[in-house]
Amino acid sequence: MKWLSYIVISYMLLALVWWTILLHTKNREVYEAQVENLKITQHNTPETYEFLTKNYKRQANMILGEGMVFGVSLLIGIWLIQRSFARELETKEKQNNFLLSVTHELKSPLTTINLSLETLKKRKLEHDMVKEVSESALQESHRLERLINDLLLASKLDQKYQFSKEKIDLSTLVSETINRYKDRSEYFVFTDDVQENVHINGDGKSVEKILTNLIENAIKYGESSPIHISLSSDKQNGVAILKVCDEGPGVPLKERNNIFQKFYRIGSEQTRKTKGTGLGLYIVDRIAEGHGGSVSFHENQPKGSIFEVKLPLVS
Repeated sequence: MKWLSYIVISYMLLALVWWTILLHTKNREVYEAQVENLKITQHNTPETYEFLTKNYKRQANMILGEGMVFGVSLLIGIWLIQRSFARELETKEKQNNFLLSVTHELKSPLTTINLSLETLKKRKLEHDMVKEVSESALQESHRLERLINDLLLASKLDQKYQFSKEKIDLSTLVSETINRYKDRSEYFVFTDDVQENVHINGDGKSVEKILTNLIENAIKYGESSPIHISLSSDKQNGVAILKVCDEGPGVPLKERNNIFQKFYRIGSEQTRKTKGTGLGLYIVDRIAEGHGGSVSFHENQPKGSIFEVKLPLVS
């Protein structure tokens, strides 16, 4: 269908050029014939010749003008068709990536849970082994729960979700969240610089979701680099500034305008090794927006990513 449209439009452009040249040629021939006729009939006065010349130029300009307008219209049509097909392909790719990622994210924990339960059922294990298998199944169950919660939250945010806001101590919330990650993780180095007494008006659970999603993003894409979290207040502009920094490969320049889109993930699901559904940064963006704030990406130096969230301060 796409190539058929291109063929039809190309034919119309060629036909337009042909008919423009033909009409211009015929207009010129008529003009020359009228001039010759004036010479024969001896009515070749300056006024008559000037009238024929003006009429010839007017018709020539009309032919050229109408041809250009029609040609530009066709070119605009080609551009619109190309943009429509590009958007259709992009949407199809996003849907395909989303289905592949969700299928994998659902199947993987379920497989682990089933395997753990079958192991516990069929074998007599030592107490320590039972504990280890049970903890593995529980972790996968929590992972599955987080996935379902993210899908539900993303659906709510699409429908102008109303947050239950109250004054919260953002400094305490950030510090407690960081400490939980420090206690759980043995493979990642977390450093922090949290200013005290930074308060905002917001939904505590949702604001915590901003931080956890950004930390999880840094863990997945930071390639085991140190993760630095900072919180400060800019009283002049009336905003709290939360930053999550890593020293991974960063985000390619051509991808930076897309990373906050729903279900968007860099690369193909068939070759990607990192887990996820493409909802994390989308949820961060929508929650920040719902709190009157914003989230932005910046390059870290010498390499890596910085995600900066700004939220309105309250006294």
